[in-house]
Amino acid sequence: MKRYILIPMSAVLFVASAFGQTHSTISSTTPSQATTSPLIVPAIDATEYVDGATNTTVAQAMAALQVASPNGGDVWIPCGTYAGPPASSFFSGVHLRSACSGLPQAWLTAPGGAPNYGSPQQTILQYTSGLTLANVGDIGLDNITLDMQSQNGGTGNVLFNAVSASSFNNLNILNCVGTAPCLTMEGGLTSGTNSAMDHFSGRTVLAAGTYGLDMTSLSTNVSFATENVFEDLFIFYPNTGGILFDKWDDSNIFNKVSLFFSTASSCLAENGVVFGSSTSVDQGVYWENIKHLDVTSDHGFCSGSFPIVWNDSKYNFVISGLLGASG
Repeated sequence: MKRYILIPMSAVLFVASAFGQTHSTISSTTPSQATTSPLIVPAIDATEYVDGATNTTVAQAMAALQVASPNGGDVWIPCGTYAGPPASSFFSGVHLRSACSGLPQAWLTAPGGAPNYGSPQQTILQYTSGLTLANVGDIGLDNITLDMQSQNGGTGNVLFNAVSASSFNNLNILNCVGTAPCLTMEGGLTSGTNSAMDHFSGRTVLAAGTYGLDMTSLSTNVSFATENVFEDLFIFYPNTGGILFDKWDDSNIFNKVSLFFSTASSCLAENGVVFGSSTSVDQGVYWENIKHLDVTSDHGFCSGSFPIVWNDSKYNFVISGLLGASG
């Protein structure tokens, strides 16, 4: 990831490049003319490591990075389980990257069976009260597992409020509590504070929660969850439904969505994908695009529950899909 610094010509006489050479920049233009023609100078990304010595926690490494490079950089984290850094540790430009060779994984051995989360050779960040990130951009989580610890008394899940232009590669969010969506992506209260242009590459796994994913906004038609891309989304065992396109969200692209449900009763009461939370009010759920949807359950759907629910919404698409039930 290469960053650039814009420097007004009138403000610079000498620029040191990343290769140690020095160049003179002399201009005969007036200051007002010079400020319209900035130099573009490559900047070196800063890097910090959770090394157990200088930086013993992830939060400590992030703080050191912010001091060394306020515009961001990378924090490398070895295999293991760590206390998750609080929301205050995140700043625009920071990217957390696993230095572990094992990728986050999750699969089912059988319909209705417990998820297998793969090799212990992973980088796991544990939270006890959830993680809410707000008003940041160009952040990253690369091959990271977030454990919300519902089995150990955890009380919150993950919420992105006005998080934009960020990258999440092979992200697992596991053991979500059953009182909120596992991952919520929402627009903020003020105009233009969108959760937008985030890219979830590789496989994204969301386990438990009311819904696996909720796309929504705190405002009415002034900020949105929009233009985000999920390459391969797995959702395990939510207690209400797979994805809720709630309100004021549009133009998100899902290349593949796989939903897995399990129930002790004879039929499945949860819904798969819900377009619009209102059956009678247009709340701006438009142009959502799911290219392929798989729904797997150990039982069929109950009367009144459906793989796809079309409420008051417009121009949404599920291009292809499969429904499988073993009971």
